[in-house]
Amino acid sequence: MNYLNRGLPQQYTTPFRILREESDTLNFASIIIPTRDRIDLLRPCVESIERNSASFPHEVIIVDNGSQYDETLRYLEELKEKGLRPIRSDEAFNFSKLINLGSSLAKGDFFIFLNNDTFINDPRWIQKLRDPLLDDNVGVVGPVLKFADGTVQHAGIAWGFNGLAGHPFRFQAASELLKKSRGESLMEVSGITFACAAATKRTFEVLSGLDPRFPVGLNDVDFCFRAAKIGKRNLINLKLEITHFESQSRNHPLKSIKGIIQAIRDISIFLWAHPDFPEVDDFIS
Repeated sequence: MNYLNRGLPQQYTTPFRILREESDTLNFASIIIPTRDRIDLLRPCVESIERNSASFPHEVIIVDNGSQYDETLRYLEELKEKGLRPIRSDEAFNFSKLINLGSSLAKGDFFIFLNNDTFINDPRWIQKLRDPLLDDNVGVVGPVLKFADGTVQHAGIAWGFNGLAGHPFRFQAASELLKKSRGESLMEVSGITFACAAATKRTFEVLSGLDPRFPVGLNDVDFCFRAAKIGKRNLINLKLEITHFESQSRNHPLKSIKGIIQAIRDISIFLWAHPDFPEVDDFIS
């Protein structure tokens, strides 16, 4: 595998080395999906996983955050009978806690964190997230997330972009992004959204999981920044594209007064926790 980054503005060109044989470790994936009702999103997400994951040993843990509709509860029971692992938390919504709960019960060598409003259409998607993690210098791996119209929703988070952190490739054509990479499959970035992200169990435990002080936003930014501070690199696999119906399962946090207050609170806590957070990103111009 070629792990060089070239062709995008100011990319590092240091090659990534495979430090472990594939047969040695990372042979079982735990896919962790937080959810609450919205069976219209959860069902196609789970079915897309079932259709595209047969080639890699895995488990699916669905962390149900207080679903109330009978249809949803029946569906979760059906999934349990099929061998999936629904677990329940009735606490107030805290994405970090839900992810940490699912991870604490996971059996995998590595974890894939996945929103319930995503859709998989690549039979090698687990391998494409797993393979870069075979390099112990890699912290978090993510795909290119696309809107339903095929444009980019997420291809990495950049520090200092449109505020504290943002998505620099948003609304670009996914095909153009790959073309700019000159055929290279991996791009180093500062951060990766946990709408779809993979990390080894060891890295997740070393970093003590997601920080519960960030119940809605910045939990992924905080995790990726902490991963970088211990020498880990965060990568986007440009040859893995997953559809993300962004903010479909929850209202966008900045569309309400409560959400805006929460965002200001999160930013304040983040800057207090990370006074060394850079204003300029290392990987984009």
